[in-house]
Amino acid sequence: MKYNTTRLANGLRIIHLPSTSPVVYCGYEINVGSASEAPTEEGIAHFLEHLAFSGSKHYPKNSALKFWESLGAKYGENINAYTTDDRTVYSVSLSNVNTEQVAKTIHILSDWLYYMDITTQAVEKERKIITQEIASYKPYKDLNPIMVGYDKQLMRFPIGTKVQIAKVTPKKLRSFYEKWY
Repeated sequence: MKYNTTRLANGLRIIHLPSTSPVVYCGYEINVGSASEAPTEEGIAHFLEHLAFSGSKHYPKNSALKFWESLGAKYGENINAYTTDDRTVYSVSLSNVNTEQVAKTIHILSDWLYYMDITTQAVEKERKIITQEIASYKPYKDLNPIMVGYDKQLMRFPIGTKVQIAKVTPKKLRSFYEKWY
C-alpha cells in the first residue's frame, strides 16, 4: 500500500495512508516505557499513560473522552493506550468524521504531549485504577509473556507493583513527564 510520510521540524513523523475507508486513525508512539524508569520511578511511564485521559490544559477532566464518545468511539476499544518496556502508544480510531473533528483529535493528542494535567486529585484517582489493574493480573500467567531477556529493566512488570504505585507522587510524575514527553 502506498503512503506518504512527512517529518516535522520537531521530529514528529506523520504517515498518511490514502483510503476510501470512513475510518480515521490518529495516534502516536513515544519511545519511552518502563525500561526508561529509574528504580525509584517504576510504574511511572504507565501512570502517565493513564493520566493523559484525565485531562490536559485545553481539554480538562474527561472532556477529550466525552468528545470522542460523542462521535461514537468507545474507551478501551477505539480509544486506547498501552505502555511496554520501550514505548507508550496512544490511539484513537474514528468513523465518519469531518475535517474539524480530526483536527480537534490531533489537537487533543498534542495537548497531552505538552500540557497534561498532573494534579493531586487526578493522581489519586488513577492510583486507585492502576492498583485495581495490578490486582487483576495473575503473576505468572500475565507477567511471563512480556518478560524479555535477562536485563533487570526488562524483567519487571511495566505497570509497576502496588507498593511502587503507592509511592508515586505528582512531583515524580511531572519530572518524568518533563524529561521524556
